[in-house]
Amino acid sequence: MMSPNPKVKWLAFHGPDRAVRRTEQYSYRSTNCDRATRPMVAAAGALLFACSPLAAHAVPSATSGDQIEQQTLDDARPGPNGDKTDNSSSIVIYDANYFAAYGVNSVADMLRWIPGTAALVPRDGNAPSASARGFGSGGDQILINGKRLSGKATDIGSVVQRMKAERVARIEVIRGTAPGLEVQSQGIIVNIVLIEGGSTGSGSWQVHYGDYFENAPGKFDGRMSYSNEIGPLNYLLSAESGPLNRGTNFTRTEDYLSPEDGQLFERRDYEEQALQHDHIYTASGTLHGSDGRILNVNARLANLQTESNRNIAATDVNTAEVEDTHSLLDTDSKSWEIGGDLEQRLGRGALKTRLIYADSASLTSDFTTLTSTSAEATDTQTLVVTDQETTETILRSSFRSALNKGRNLELGAEVAKNTLQKAVSLFEQDATDTLVPVDIFNSDSNVEEIRYEAFGKHYWPLSSVIALESAINVEYSNISQIGADVDDDRTFVFVKPRFDLRWDISEQSQLRSSLARSTSQLNFNNFVATFDREDVEIDAGNPDLEPQKAWVIQMTYERRLTDDRGMMAARAFYNDYDDHIDKVAISETASAPGNIGDARLYGIEFKSSLRLDQIGLDTAVLDAIYKIQNSETIDPFTGEERPMANVGRQQWSLRWRHDIPDWRFNYALDLDWNTDTYTQDINFRQQESLRKPRAFVTGQLHLMDNLVLWLQGRVIFGDPRRRIREIYTGNIADGILLQQESRLQEYRPETIVGLRGRF
Repeated sequence: MMSPNPKVKWLAFHGPDRAVRRTEQYSYRSTNCDRATRPMVAAAGALLFACSPLAAHAVPSATSGDQIEQQTLDDARPGPNGDKTDNSSSIVIYDANYFAAYGVNSVADMLRWIPGTAALVPRDGNAPSASARGFGSGGDQILINGKRLSGKATDIGSVVQRMKAERVARIEVIRGTAPGLEVQSQGIIVNIVLIEGGSTGSGSWQVHYGDYFENAPGKFDGRMSYSNEIGPLNYLLSAESGPLNRGTNFTRTEDYLSPEDGQLFERRDYEEQALQHDHIYTASGTLHGSDGRILNVNARLANLQTESNRNIAATDVNTAEVEDTHSLLDTDSKSWEIGGDLEQRLGRGALKTRLIYADSASLTSDFTTLTSTSAEATDTQTLVVTDQETTETILRSSFRSALNKGRNLELGAEVAKNTLQKAVSLFEQDATDTLVPVDIFNSDSNVEEIRYEAFGKHYWPLSSVIALESAINVEYSNISQIGADVDDDRTFVFVKPRFDLRWDISEQSQLRSSLARSTSQLNFNNFVATFDREDVEIDAGNPDLEPQKAWVIQMTYERRLTDDRGMMAARAFYNDYDDHIDKVAISETASAPGNIGDARLYGIEFKSSLRLDQIGLDTAVLDAIYKIQNSETIDPFTGEERPMANVGRQQWSLRWRHDIPDWRFNYALDLDWNTDTYTQDINFRQQESLRKPRAFVTGQLHLMDNLVLWLQGRVIFGDPRRRIREIYTGNIADGILLQQESRLQEYRPETIVGLRGRF
């Protein structure tokens, strides 16, 4: 008895009930928003470039009008070990000489040695692409000269990895809210202040070799960057081939058990190797005008390719017949982004206008062949092709002004446009062994969202130790989708207030609380049919999907230990969701992402970052994070209360870093783990567990002042995962169990060795 063919679900979306669903096409008013982009870009271009020539650099100026207010920093006084703390204890300042004992090369190295900031730096120096809604107050918690980058794909993680440590004058750790911040604080914000003037041309390079596969040679990759200052112009250029961890190799075993007696009737053995080929180029810069205007520009160009080979051997335990499946995935993606901002002083305030445009196009093909030892079976072939392009355009302008008694006011507006053009094509083999197209409902669509947002933010120091920041965002959104099967147009209005309160109880202790209304950024891929390679099926899209809303309440107590020995913090949180996004039924046997109603997520998180000088390790830091949480929602299929999908009850992480100056050597160990997660769909429920912690170890040896040898071991324990799934006939609410599935998946550990230098 072989388990159901993985392609059965494909039939559910283009089978006999297709005609019925096609009669339920959407026929709402459609809006052609293409006209909106051209005036947005033209107006922004005029604002950005009317008074300044084009320049490029990701590092903003420390003398900018909307930087963190300097009067706060002028009151800073020397603290232990060369750092400083301002009178309100909300900002801790680390001078450049603080890092002399650690042999740092980049700004990322510096951040890893500051208590409480290591978690802000991505493990590989590259953060995932931002998925925030527009360019509002949310964003990276790392600023440069009080500013955030004018980009969505140009992430701060790669910038701090390339930036040389000797360019830094000081690093400010901002606890809670503070006047003039360009980004909403999520607890701790880091501001990197660079040395002004006197910069000469310098660069950095890295070459590394990665061993990813069992029986295949490794791959050489690297990166290079160069920065310089020419009069009023600063610029930074970089190129990267990689990425750092571009190969993955895993094995998987799936056992299928009979629901009647629990006997094994089929086993599937998987092996997959995937390799990325990325080439990324960035250019950025700053130009200072003689009239005080400052222009920042960032550009990014990327060519990303992925090749994946998957082999599956499915064995019928009773007959010993074997069905072999080979799948070849090929993805070719090209993306580019340009962003900039122009800032100028106006009276007691500063006006900043920012423009960002990003475009990403990809073509993915997944070709599958199936052969069998059974005399009754025939060889088959299947091809799935996905062609899609996404764009994002953001125009944002704000005016920030200092008021009396230390108050600060910001007013502004943002216009944004997001688009997706996507087509999914399925080809199956017919009786003549020819691949022919098969109809899929809602497989070809254009999705578009236009947003208009007005916002205001007010910072008010209620006393010398208490500060309140209040904000209000009012958003108007129009989402349209046009395709062969869908014609839909919807309008939303969101009002999003936010309050952040900071109380400096003492120089070491601080209490922070916040209340905010949030709206999620929709994934437009959920509007259109999508190929799910994990379960080998075509998932339906849902044109009725709405943004998820939430009230987010947090309270944090933080204590920084004396003599810079570290910090400890506890955070309680409660998230109350409306229109929570999960799977919903779109027919009797099919599901798609949709809004299922209310949900709640609440818990407490503990953080600590401790220097271990008490046990004789003066240059060692141990970071620990532990979170325990609970979640609740109502399952749309059974009506029963259950946890939110893929939300584990407990999570913990440990990060150990130790520098041995006499050996010119340092090493780090990272461990991450979470408890079981649960998922429920229209025809299955599953439980997934991580059997061993995710483990990474890194060592660096300084061969000379400008040359470092480094070694990294990744997924040392194999990241083994167990998944138990119960599959039902029809709807899970009917309770007719079809089969049980037990899966164990494990990755091959990876080793990467490289050289890093400066010139």
